[in-house]
Amino acid sequence: MFEAEEISEAAALAWRDEGPVANYCRHETVRLLGLDPKQALTQCQGYDEALCLGAKWRLDFGREYSLGEIRAMGVQFRLLKRVPVPTPSLDDVLALAARLPTGLNDPFAAEKLLAERDELLQALTEGDNVGAMTEVACAGYYAAKHLDWVGRRVGLSVNEVLRLTVAKYELRARPDNPKDDEAERAAVLYALATLGIVLKGKDFSPGERGGFYRPGPE
Repeated sequence: MFEAEEISEAAALAWRDEGPVANYCRHETVRLLGLDPKQALTQCQGYDEALCLGAKWRLDFGREYSLGEIRAMGVQFRLLKRVPVPTPSLDDVLALAARLPTGLNDPFAAEKLLAERDELLQALTEGDNVGAMTEVACAGYYAAKHLDWVGRRVGLSVNEVLRLTVAKYELRARPDNPKDDEAERAAVLYALATLGIVLKGKDFSPGERGGFYRPGPE
């Protein structure tokens, strides 16, 4: 995605002077930037910024124009800049889920996720690429909802659930993928401590908030 801004010739020259530029235009208007249209490259690569020049009057193909003639016709300078596209987060998905009928805290999200898996495979088998992508969207939706449901069982947000996930699976991802239950428990407890959560006992029943607490400010 790009945003466009019309700029002056002076601003265009200043933009040119900021760094090396590549010319992909054989249009005579590039002479205003001190570039030779005959030396234009033929294949444009990806850039974050681009300067587009357009004459306000039609130029005759194959004719060379002087700078005076080009300026007399008038040239529009438009600077294009790539606009970063925000990456959606789980919170964005959950905000949408809260507005839909089944809402959050959906105990059937996991089952729906598995159903979406089957529908994805079916769409791929049938060669329905667009349908497959819609199932991909559904998979992301129900995966987020399932994490929300899991977190609510123990009083954690989705992001806090992911904090525990990273703490545990950083250990699993070590060379040879060792399984060390005591080390994983310690890692999860430490992650909880960084969130200000202290377990009251060794275990607690799912769904019971009394198994842990967040100490308030003293």
